[in-house]
Amino acid sequence: MPKSIQLIWDFYGPDALQTAKHHAIHLKEYFDKEAHSFQKSDAELVTEDHAIGFIICAEKEVHLVKNQLKPHRALIL
Repeated sequence: MPKSIQLIWDFYGPDALQTAKHHAIHLKEYFDKEAHSFQKSDAELVTEDHAIGFIICAEKEVHLVKNQLKPHRALIL
């Protein structure tokens, strides 16, 4: 069974959540434009001044996009 990977970008400051939400929109657009499949793209508030923008995709997609998108970190789901 293929692994799912969550690619994560961290944002800090009072506008972190809004920035993360905006970044998630661009992640969706990139994956759609490049015809890569993904399961979910969204933003989450971690603390008051820390939010993440993320996209969940198949492991095979990670190798195709990690050098272009430069995520801060990734999690195997």
